[in-house]
Amino acid sequence: MLSPNTLLTFLSGLLWTHSALSFPTNTNPQCTSVTANFDDRTDANPGAPVVPVAVYKLLNWPGINLGVAATVGNTGVITQSPPNNAVFNLETRAGSLLKPASITVQNGNSAVKSFKLFSFYYACAAATQEGLVSAPAPCTLTIRGFNAQGTRVAIQSLPYEVKALKQGQALATVNSDFTGLYKVSFEVDGGTLGNTAKVGVLDSFSLATCTS
Repeated sequence: MLSPNTLLTFLSGLLWTHSALSFPTNTNPQCTSVTANFDDRTDANPGAPVVPVAVYKLLNWPGINLGVAATVGNTGVITQSPPNNAVFNLETRAGSLLKPASITVQNGNSAVKSFKLFSFYYACAAATQEGLVSAPAPCTLTIRGFNAQGTRVAIQSLPYEVKALKQGQALATVNSDFTGLYKVSFEVDGGTLGNTAKVGVLDSFSLATCTS
């Protein structure tokens, strides 16, 4: 027969084990898959595509503007999901570039605290003033991921090769470091075509927004 002290110790062990198994700590954020292809935006203007994306899919898109696929004859970028896309690195009429392009978590009371980036489609093109896209242009698109503390946690360089005057976008499948993000920045190489800047053309993002 078990002594009272031995029985008490045995029962206490059972209770502790049951508690540990019944109330696990969930440290994984709740994330929602999102497709951002801009085709549900009705404010895209094919005549002047400098319409800021602003807030879209519960994220901020500073420096990124709505565009409408524009191919003329045998020239242009064929976007992955027409008609709408996103463009950045546009010139203003004064000849200066608009602010740097990124996707960020909204400040304030947004339920989204971080996000993950999985893939998107991209191209580069020559652009006239106000961003009217013309011929595809070779470039390297560099994306950088940052956490909420501003520390860079991910980087990837994506080349875009031109083989025709009219061609499609390339698929960017990003590496697994692009998670737990507060910000992703986009930058094309600094080259120009004559006096014309290169524009980044983006479409069909696959990402997830997370509550922590």
